Order: sequence, then structure tokens, then C-alpha cells
Amino acid sequence: MIEYLENEIWRDVLNYEGCYQISNLGRVKSVERKVKSSRSKTGYRTIKEKLMTPLLSKYGYYRVHLMKEGKSFIAMVHRLIAEAFIPNPNNKPQVNHINLIRTDNRIENLEWMTNKENMRHAWDNNSANKEAIKKATIIAQERNKKAVIQYNVNMEIVKTFLSIKDASEECNIRHSNIGMCCSGKIKTAGGFIWKYVA
Repeated sequence: MIEYLENEIWRDVLNYEGCYQISNLGRVKSVERKVKSSRSKTGYRTIKEKLMTPLLSKYGYYRVHLMKEGKSFIAMVHRLIAEAFIPNPNNKPQVNHINLIRTDNRIENLEWMTNKENMRHAWDNNSANKEAIKKATIIAQERNKKAVIQYNVNMEIVKTFLSIKDASEECNIRHSNIGMCCSGKIKTAGGFIWKYVA
């Protein structure tokens, strides 16, 4: 039996209505329901209501595994909260942690952003990112090359390279694909996002 907390509000997880719910306090639970089962005489078995335990991803975000029709899906808790509780009239694709603390999933710490806005927020608030980009810019200018920045899918800087050629050789990713990603013609190359140093 789940102990409900004061002022806690539960809402259905988007696309998992009747299966999972997310609360305004960041807790996730599976909803009691009947599912098909070949082992049951009735053809169904009951899944009890259960509080789920989020795991911390390697990027520092809480995540949970959701199941539906035999398929598993990894969902980021902060995104589930935003989808359930924060209006998104402009259909912005990313959820940002305002105070940069990725485990702080309070509603007041989350906001919808565009990719560009999210990058600007990280730039304005992360001195390490600023220094990495500045360093790459200086070195690139000295060698008359166009430096590139490698980001993971969460727009965190992985590494900076003096040129597309250097990035291609070290990461074993086609030179042309990195170039097309930097030019905005494709979204990713080799599973990473690439951008020229401005």
C-alpha cells in the first residue's frame, strides 16, 4: 500500500494512461490493473499498485522503466513531470532544470525550452562549458581551423576538437556526417550532436 504524501497530486503518464502515474512531487507508480497472462486460468493477472524506484542515469537524471504491451521504455522522470503538470503551448521539445541540478525535479525547477534556449541556458550558467569552448576557439584560430564541439543527446559537452578531421579520426565517424550535423542538415552523427565553435 502506497503512503500518500501531503499535497501530493497524481496524474496519468502521457501515453501510459491506466498503467502509470506521476506525482507533482516526482514519485512514479504503477497503477493496479489487469493484464493478459497465459499462466492464469482466467487469462488475466492483476498487477498491484506499486511505487517505482527511479535509477540515476550516467548523465545524472532520474529515470524509470515503463512497460506496455510487453515493450519496455526508459523514461526520464523530469520529462514525465513536465508532460503531466507544466503547460507547453508552444510545443517546445526539451525540459530544462532551471537551477542546473538534474535530480531536483520540483515543478518550479522545470521549464520547457527549445534546443537553442537550452544551450544558451547551459552556456550562461556553466563556467566549465564556457572555458572549454573558449579554449577550443583560441586553439582553432591559432591553427586556422574550424573547431567543433561534440555533445551527447542531452546537450552536454563531451569533447572539443580542433577540426572535423580530428573528430572523425578519433571517434571513427565519417567526416561528411559530422560536417552535415554541424551544418544542421542531419540531427546527429555517430549518436552525438555536433556544432561548430561560434
